[in-house]
Amino acid sequence: MALYEIPIDDINEAHLLALIEGGVRESYNIEYKRGLDLASSEGKGKLLAAISSFGNTNGGDLVLGMVADDDGIPLMLTGWENVKVDQEKLRIENLVRTALEPPLRVWIKEVPTNAGAPAFVLRTFRSWALPHMVT
Repeated sequence: MALYEIPIDDINEAHLLALIEGGVRESYNIEYKRGLDLASSEGKGKLLAAISSFGNTNGGDLVLGMVADDDGIPLMLTGWENVKVDQEKLRIENLVRTALEPPLRVWIKEVPTNAGAPAFVLRTFRSWALPHMVT
């Protein structure tokens, strides 16, 4: 199953769990992170690197709230724990708008989970205004 083929507004917990069940490994169009500290330079860098990479290639999804092993195989859906949802969405939008050159559009989907914390899918489509760089 390819998450990228599902309209972002339709993505739900079952789709994310299917990634685990199917052993969908990280690749050029999907990446998993348990969470990111967007107050730190390292966290911002990881977020922006993934987004610009997707925009510079064929597009892709960054799933926040998914634990993967060292081989990039998803193991568990935890949700993005201890996060203030609206604050982090705004922070992501601001980072992408101000720290990528040229700017790149990212769609953010909050996905409620039974884990208690929501997961997030950040979708970036292929861009034709290449290359995108972290400034």
